[in-house]
Amino acid sequence: MFEKSKKVTKLIKNKPKKLFKKSKDFQSTSEDIFSFPLKLLLFTGFEFSMNSKKKLKSIFFWIGSLICVIQMGFHEIAFLKKPFELRKISFGTSSTASTFLYVILLLTFHFNRSEIFKILENIKKFFPTKNRSIFKIAKGFKCFVMFSTILCISMTFISFLLPFVKFFLFGNRNFLLPLPNLFFDPKSPEIYPVTLILSSALPLTGFYYGSVFIIMTMTIITGIGFQFMILAQEIRNFRNLSEEEIQEKFPKWIEKHNEVFENVKKFNEIFSVSFFLRFVTSGTIIAIQLFQLNNADGRNFSNIFVSAYFIFELIQIFVQCYFGQFLIDASESIAKVIYDCGWENWQNIKLKKLILIVLAKCQKPAKLRIWKFGNISMEQFTLVSSE
Repeated sequence: MFEKSKKVTKLIKNKPKKLFKKSKDFQSTSEDIFSFPLKLLLFTGFEFSMNSKKKLKSIFFWIGSLICVIQMGFHEIAFLKKPFELRKISFGTSSTASTFLYVILLLTFHFNRSEIFKILENIKKFFPTKNRSIFKIAKGFKCFVMFSTILCISMTFISFLLPFVKFFLFGNRNFLLPLPNLFFDPKSPEIYPVTLILSSALPLTGFYYGSVFIIMTMTIITGIGFQFMILAQEIRNFRNLSEEEIQEKFPKWIEKHNEVFENVKKFNEIFSVSFFLRFVTSGTIIAIQLFQLNNADGRNFSNIFVSAYFIFELIQIFVQCYFGQFLIDASESIAKVIYDCGWENWQNIKLKKLILIVLAKCQKPAKLRIWKFGNISMEQFTLVSSE
């Protein structure tokens, strides 16, 4: 008993040292990238594997997807049945378009879950790694995901609180988003509080589902970018090896490099169409929101929601372009590192030829495609935001 307590005391004393050692060595694991996004994904009921034991979670996922569709249908029917007014029609179109994109992304993940899971497994094979740059970016990425999740959900939650504020302060019985004609009066004093909660819960649920899957998409892109950074670090380490050791390790490195490009190819096959729809729709929504703000009544509470919506759409495009640029820069760094690895001093001619072949291949960086219409990059963000 005494020996056991001594061991526990020793373990507790050593724990801070181990944590300090881990941060000092700049060791990163796949958990540093995927842990938080996967936790968010759990609350949607989405599973990469479809076992009989996980059917209940699958039902939960489909309920969430159905809520998104119901929300989209409710808003569109409500706006179409009202007298024609350009500002209200544009507001309904923006809301429906966003929900439609969320549904497309949910279905993209569902029907390609096995391929996405393979990409994730391939990324995990490259970890753990000791790389200062990756350690810092992974830490920053985790903070960014947590901050952006809290910020986006807070902004949306505050926007949907406005009808409650108006109700309690002024007694107004209105809804932030219109409802279609129902078999009961949703504004009656007895039913209004319940109807208001339900009408606000629908968009909040749809927004959460959409945001989580967008975050997961960005996480996969970051993981692939880290793969390129790890490969670049391995090439830098060649300077400390003999030609015989390089000759043994370089073919394996080429295999890993091909695997990463295969990941990018699979990712584009899965997500290029949804990226195309995202950019086209987001550009349209931004134009609509600018029109609404230009013709806004300064006393209208809904202007706060319109402003938040506009900022959110702009941030979404920026984030996707930023991570697309991160992938381009990470893959381009391979060519620079290979060129500077000291290959010109090697005596082995075959190894030199192999380096030149890989160097020629690396001249074309990995890019995320917007279907057949361009690449996701900061240049693309400048085009979308300026137009």
